[in-house]
Amino acid sequence: MGAFEALAEITGTLENRYIKDWTEQGKKVLGYVCSYVPEEIFYAADILPYRITGKGVSGTSRADAYMARVNCSFARSVLEAGFTGRFDFLNGAVFMNGCEHIRRAYENWEAHKTALPFMYMLPVPHVMDPDGDALKWYREEVTKLIEAVEDYFGVTITSERLADAIAVYNESRRLIRKMYDLRTKDDPPISGAEALTIVTACTRIPKRDFNTLMSGFLEEAEGRKNSRIFSIWFWRINNT
Repeated sequence: MGAFEALAEITGTLENRYIKDWTEQGKKVLGYVCSYVPEEIFYAADILPYRITGKGVSGTSRADAYMARVNCSFARSVLEAGFTGRFDFLNGAVFMNGCEHIRRAYENWEAHKTALPFMYMLPVPHVMDPDGDALKWYREEVTKLIEAVEDYFGVTITSERLADAIAVYNESRRLIRKMYDLRTKDDPPISGAEALTIVTACTRIPKRDFNTLMSGFLEEAEGRKNSRIFSIWFWRINNT
């Protein structure tokens, strides 16, 4: 199995083999909804961050009873997934105030009998003010999140562990940036579908494992010759 096939396999199911291996070691998995949630905090606590989405939800009949259908379908799908137990393998979920729709999804799930053991809302500023008050507030809220994670899960998040987690995550970002750089070529060796698959996989496994697989994939991709674009143009030329 090549690196891309291994990454694609991860996206085929919500609870992949990496998560099962992680939990079999007695470790925790913590869901998060928005990319603005600082998942490095969880990784520093030896907790696996897992991106919550509405993937695989085909209807929102339960969520629609709590949120009007004019609300964002993503927020309703997340709530539906929570209500139906699709994320029961998670030990908790961290939301943030990205919009009022997702805030309501959080409030309804938290109050419902299907709520996960640890539910947390992280408020963050939407803009930074020139006086720095917003940044100060954000720092305070992140500190509260760290304290809540430490208290509930019985862990200690040290500066050293946090620095290590940041380094691991920055390597993931570097690799993804390299993938997008390759996609800017006139003859990109990586398709859009592949890029989407990889970004999805990145949010569902330990970052060290992702970095290993991603490095292998980039080596594979750099040796490719993309015939897709030629085929498209050949079809257009012969059908005009």
